[in-house]
Amino acid sequence: MDDSKHILIPAKFISIMLHLIATTMLFFSYQDNIKAAYPNLTSMSETDYIGGRTSFLAANSLTVIGLFTELVMLFVGENLFKEKHSLLVSTIHYVGAILYISYGFQMWQFSSLWALWAIFSLLPLGLEILQIVMKAR
Repeated sequence: MDDSKHILIPAKFISIMLHLIATTMLFFSYQDNIKAAYPNLTSMSETDYIGGRTSFLAANSLTVIGLFTELVMLFVGENLFKEKHSLLVSTIHYVGAILYISYGFQMWQFSSLWALWAIFSLLPLGLEILQIVMKAR
């Protein structure tokens, strides 16, 4: 199991970076995701667009903040050598990166970004914080 540390540490870094890149890409295509929520563009008002844009930018910004926080935690090294934890967090981020890319290319509705944020950004960040708290005890 000692060899797995040499694989999981770079894998965790790469998975967080892939998720960050996929999230950053969404900032350039959010107009299409907002319009996807309103198939009939005549029914979309300016208030709907502003509300959708605000919701999208809030969820995406929280994702970026969470990912940067996890990168800082990775460089500090508190949870670096916990194999099972690193494998779980890396897997969540890989799947999250794939779904964020699908979100951008397939023009999902902007409201579904909150579900993606909760599962693929908030959950791993919570696991990282929980591991640090458990270690401090």
